[in-house]
Amino acid sequence: MAELRLKVMDKDVSSSLSCGVRSIDDLMRTAYNKTLYKQGLAYNIVLNGHLVGNCMLKIVCLCDETEEYYVTDKQYAALEISYIAIDARVQRKGIGTIVLKELIQKAKEISNVLPIRFLVIDAFEDKKEWYEKAGFGVYPKKPDSRYPGTVAMKMDFINRELAEKYAESFA
Repeated sequence: MAELRLKVMDKDVSSSLSCGVRSIDDLMRTAYNKTLYKQGLAYNIVLNGHLVGNCMLKIVCLCDETEEYYVTDKQYAALEISYIAIDARVQRKGIGTIVLKELIQKAKEISNVLPIRFLVIDAFEDKKEWYEKAGFGVYPKKPDSRYPGTVAMKMDFINRELAEKYAESFA
């Protein structure tokens, strides 16, 4: 198996790297700046020593008025996958799936030490099923005109068994 790793960016991405989606390519071009200024954490995706993509995690606030999550405060810290961009020349080889699993694992680890409840993404509609297979579900969110053709998805890191047991102790 090839060695794939995520490396925190230490310089701008080369303009020769393109996932084939201009809006995502534009996000990659500003990723190092966002990492420097602590607005997100961008990773270069390195396969066998070669840069093949880029992705970003950032902290966001999720306000969920539709669900009862055992508490009355409806604001949650969440990690957002801003994008996963795999160079168009190496797409459809499973690299994105490996990266998504790695990002989920990183998010779970962060959630174990910081009060991060959800992992969210505004997924392209044609990728919805792919994210569902990874454990994401659709959630209602006000449409974001910056990202047309996307669907809001989230993964919940709560331990429901413990939360239900806790809630029962007040019944």
